[in-house]
Amino acid sequence: MTFEKKTKGLIDWIKKNNIKKINIVGSPGSGKTKLTSIINDYLNFSIVNIDELFQDYDNKELVESKLNNKLCENDLILIDGTYTSILKKKRVKNTNLFIIIKESKIKCLKRVISRQLINQSLLNNESISYKLFKSILLFNSKHNKKLIELIPNEKIIYWKW
Repeated sequence: MTFEKKTKGLIDWIKKNNIKKINIVGSPGSGKTKLTSIINDYLNFSIVNIDELFQDYDNKELVESKLNNKLCENDLILIDGTYTSILKKKRVKNTNLFIIIKESKIKCLKRVISRQLINQSLLNNESISYKLFKSILLFNSKHNKKLIELIPNEKIIYWKW
């Protein structure tokens, strides 16, 4: 199946099922922002990037509160970001669909390094660091496991580029 056909199929499924609140999650470098952009090109949702919220507020409780408020305020919302540390019952309850991007660690590492080399104006929390590499390398065993524990199965779609 071609990339265009696959993404069109996802977008058609979202429309058909009247999905209004989506959270795209995955490892750093997995393609969350790319998928957010593609979906938004067709569906025109209000986008919330959790990285940007952290850049603006730099306080976990405040970011969680702002995110939950946006989920309650907006009819059509597309959240770009994982942050299992602020993935609580309220966010899970108020989100209709979680798209978990499954991507190889090597591809994620390549993308993050490439972004750093090409674009020096990355968000503060995505500069090359031990913490970022650790997050990519441990995503499946740590963060993905937590996602699966907290999110009901019927609210999850797995995506592979």
